[in-house]
Amino acid sequence: MAKAILVTTFFSHKEGLMQSYVLPYLKCMPMAKEKGARIYLISLEKKELALSKREKETLKSTLAQHNIYPLFFSYKSNKVLFAFYFMYLTLRLWFLVIQKNITHIHSWCLTSSAFGSVIALLSQKPFVIDSCEPHADSMLKAENWHAHSLRYKIMLFFERFAIKRASTLIYCVPQMNAYIEKHLGIKTHKKEKYVKPACVDLSIFKPQEKDPELIKHFNLSNKTVLIYSGKLGGLYYEKPVFELLNAFNKTLGHSFVCLMLTQYPTDKRKKMLEEHNLNEENIIFNPVAFKDMPRFLSLADIALNPTQPVLGRRYGAPIKNAEYLAMGLPIIIPPNIANDSRLIQTHNIGVLWDITKEDAHQLCVNNALELLGSIELKTKEKIRAIAKKEKNFSIAQDIYKKIYA
Repeated sequence: MAKAILVTTFFSHKEGLMQSYVLPYLKCMPMAKEKGARIYLISLEKKELALSKREKETLKSTLAQHNIYPLFFSYKSNKVLFAFYFMYLTLRLWFLVIQKNITHIHSWCLTSSAFGSVIALLSQKPFVIDSCEPHADSMLKAENWHAHSLRYKIMLFFERFAIKRASTLIYCVPQMNAYIEKHLGIKTHKKEKYVKPACVDLSIFKPQEKDPELIKHFNLSNKTVLIYSGKLGGLYYEKPVFELLNAFNKTLGHSFVCLMLTQYPTDKRKKMLEEHNLNEENIIFNPVAFKDMPRFLSLADIALNPTQPVLGRRYGAPIKNAEYLAMGLPIIIPPNIANDSRLIQTHNIGVLWDITKEDAHQLCVNNALELLGSIELKTKEKIRAIAKKEKNFSIAQDIYKKIYA
């Protein structure tokens, strides 16, 4: 009998993580090509990222070619409302499991495993946690949450419950197993365990000529371009990023431009730029759709990943690093970010940015400019070769074959 799996996520379809961190993996699962197989994909659609009726129909048609059937639910930002919605959603999906003869529950990250694990318990189906990395402790260490807060305790409870319930765990780095056993006190010897790094589609993300239209539009001729695609705040540095940009600006002046491919509130942006003696001429905020990302990344000389090196980030592999590497870009990155910081340092394909060090920002700028001064075409090829070896989708394919054979 062909398999039918229910995939739970906490993402909206327009979010970069859905586009780069979920859909490409689903398309390389055995069920994506198996006749009669079905992959039911749950999304929680945020109001500001709402899909139009036409967009939904187009998406359904496109994903159906890979046996993927999207199911759209609303995201509730109000915590009390979400608590009731959680119960409704869990029951609704439990009935769906029965109705559609679902064979496996597959949750993306520990956040969505909160309801995935309950559905697995109710339905007694095998339960897989994909990209298993800490969330509650990550938010705690990033100082967004407090150890005695209700949301931290609830999230940690569901993380423990989900991991205990899971039959299969897919880690981003092997060290996650020690975190589960020592920090959470859960034995994993009876579970199937795999390690899957953040992979990248090498046919989409690859070195290419800089787009002349974009160079003209952003006035990038003869400029050193730093690029960042991601969020600011929370699990990512915010103020230190602007301090680093200030150091670049002081060193390079008008020959420096930073492209921030991110949504960032206008009032906050103006405040941070003003506080750090920066302006919107050389710090350009321009969010882009996932499909346009390679075109914009090609404009860069060097890329930034300002992930905070908190506990959880040691066990989570940021997808943006894989995309940067595939484009042949050197990376500025804090220490202890999954295995990527070590990889970048070992192969000398980027700069470690440790804000605990004295004069960290200027040191980072100096090291980055020294590295850029030595970069040739063969360096880009070397960087991309690492992506081919360490971030290849064939790794994920092999894992899914073993789970769903």
